[in-house]
Amino acid sequence: MSVGGFFRRLGLWMFQILLILSIVLAVLLGGAAHMTNPSFLKPIAGQLMASQISASDNASIDQYIDSSYEKKVCSGYGCLQMLKNLQSPTDIISRDFNDFLKSQAFILAGLAVMFGILVLLLARGWPAKLMSFGTSLFMSGIPYVVLIFLKGYAASMFPSDMGNLKPLMDMIINPIARVFLWLLISGIVVLASGIGLRMYLKKGKSEKK
Repeated sequence: MSVGGFFRRLGLWMFQILLILSIVLAVLLGGAAHMTNPSFLKPIAGQLMASQISASDNASIDQYIDSSYEKKVCSGYGCLQMLKNLQSPTDIISRDFNDFLKSQAFILAGLAVMFGILVLLLARGWPAKLMSFGTSLFMSGIPYVVLIFLKGYAASMFPSDMGNLKPLMDMIINPIARVFLWLLISGIVVLASGIGLRMYLKKGKSEKK
C-alpha cells in the first residue's frame, strides 16, 4: 500500500467514526429537545398523575409547564453552564434550553452530512462507497438495540402496582428508538447494495475473461 493509499484509508476510517458519532449525538439531542417540549411533557404529566388529580388540577399543571417553558434561564452556550449549575429542574424545560438543544442537533446533522460526503469521496468505486456509507449508518443504528434492552430491563424492574409507568417508558424511548431503527435498516440495505454491486461487477469481469 502506498503512503497516499494509507492516509486515504486512515481518513476514511476517521470520517466514518465522526459520521457515526455526529449522527448518534444529533439523534440523542433531537430526542432530548422533543422531551423538553410542552407538547411532549403535558401528556406525560397527565398520564402519570391521571388517577391522583382532577381536570382542574391537570389544567394547572399544563399552565405551570407553559410558564416554565417561557422562563428566561440561559442563552446560547451559556445553557451548558446553566446545566452544570442547575438550580431548578424546571430550567431544563425552558424554551431557551430547548432551542439550544435543537440548534446543537441541527449543527451535528450538518456535520453528519459533511462527514458523509467525505466518506463517499474517499471511498474508491461505488461498491466501496455504498459499503462504507452503509456500515456507518448501520453502526449509527446500534443504539436501537441498547434502548430496547434498557426499556425491557427497566420495565421488568417496575413493581406490579406501577404498571402505568410502562406506557410512559414507551412514550419516552420509542420516538428515539424508531430513528435508530430506521438508521439500522437503512444501513443494512445500503451495505447489502454495496456487497451485491461488488459481486455483480466481479462476476462481469470474470465472464469477460
